[in-house]
This record gives sequence, structure tokens and C-alpha cells, in this order.
Amino acid sequence: MGYYLNAKDLPSGGKAAALVNRYGAEVVVGPRPRFEEIPEGMAAVVVIENGPWDAAGLAYCKEEYKAFLDPEDMRPKRLLLVPKDTAYKLSGFNPKEH
Repeated sequence: MGYYLNAKDLPSGGKAAALVNRYGAEVVVGPRPRFEEIPEGMAAVVVIENGPWDAAGLAYCKEEYKAFLDPEDMRPKRLLLVPKDTAYKLSGFNPKEH
């Protein structure tokens, strides 16, 4: 797992709310979709709460999606759908390299 959304205006905690309010992210409520069901033009971002800080990981492929949402990892997590262009820019991800 190597791509995380970072921006100067994203707080250490409360990243999910900040992504919704500032970048148009949508929180997935209810059953999590399979990776293949992520809508075109959107990227899966998993916000993992690590106590005093949150990590917003870009799940850019099926393997990353599975790893970020590992049910054995008991940390609280929220799945967000973020516009791909925004998620790629905030994480530095270049799809041409993968």
C-alpha cells in the first residue's frame, strides 16, 4: 500500500469529513461494493482512523482495495468515493505507471 491523499488543507484527524466538504467525496453507506462496482470516474479511498491521525489510502486496484479493507484490521475505516482526478492529484498517483 503506497498512495495516500495528502494536502495542506487536510487535517490530521477528520479526513473523511474534510474530503467530503472540500473535495466532493461521497461516503459509502451500507454494504461495500466490489472493486469492479466503483463508478466510472470515481476512485475508492479508504480513510483509516489511527487514533490521533487518519490515513486516506487510495485503493487504485483490486489488491489495494482488499488490503485497505482487510477485515482482520480492526481499526475504524470509512470507504469514500472521490473524483478520480482529485484523488490522483492529492495522492501523486499516476495511472500510467501501474
